[in-house]
Amino acid sequence: MFIRIETSSGVPITRQIADQVRNHCAAGTLAAGDRLPSVRQLAKDLAVNQNTILKVYERLSAEGLVEALRNRTSIVAPFDFAKLPAYFDAIQLLYRLTARLAAMRPTPAGVERLRGIEARLEQAHLDRDVLGIVHLNRDFHTTVAEMAGNPFIVGWLRGLLDQGQRVFRLYLHHFGDMVPPGKLSNHLAMIAAIENGDPVAAEIAGKADAETLIDEVVQFLGRQPTAELSLDGVKPKPGDASITTMRRMG
Repeated sequence: MFIRIETSSGVPITRQIADQVRNHCAAGTLAAGDRLPSVRQLAKDLAVNQNTILKVYERLSAEGLVEALRNRTSIVAPFDFAKLPAYFDAIQLLYRLTARLAAMRPTPAGVERLRGIEARLEQAHLDRDVLGIVHLNRDFHTTVAEMAGNPFIVGWLRGLLDQGQRVFRLYLHHFGDMVPPGKLSNHLAMIAAIENGDPVAAEIAGKADAETLIDEVVQFLGRQPTAELSLDGVKPKPGDASITTMRRMG
């Protein structure tokens, strides 16, 4: 696991390290169960205090990304699919809420920032830049939340987006790391609604954006690659279970 610290960036060291661990998980270079360097070893490698690394691991553990074992070893936590329904419910609620609130207090600067992020996001999709897509999608929704004007809501959404990076990675994988242009239209509809000061339309677009993600992840998880495989030499038609049933009865 390669981590680099930029001491002149102005970004806190703990955040730099945590973000790079999240990036490795989102990119697939760190998989569930992979062992992370010990607190002592990573602190030595990065020339930082051990308490700094301890804070990072504690933060990632609170997000459900890292699991601390009894022998003081930390690993990338297995994904808890049992929590997916609660995660989906929370993300669609905050997408709707932040979009509605942002449309109630739009600013030209905020709208321009959203347009800029969306333009870079579309280019990242064309470039199949997975980490860029993950980061820019996070930036887009965080910016919408910031326009809502409530720092607590911003914190809640940012935390959800950080925790859901692996979920979003599943979504991208479903499209071969490039979402079709039509799937990006919800962002454009959200920007237009916010710019026009239309809270109802903004909330609808926010909900549609969340539901697109949810539907595609559920579809990906429910895939059955062998469903169309004929085991008796007769290729079944999509959705037609009668052939197999009739042959069994015969």
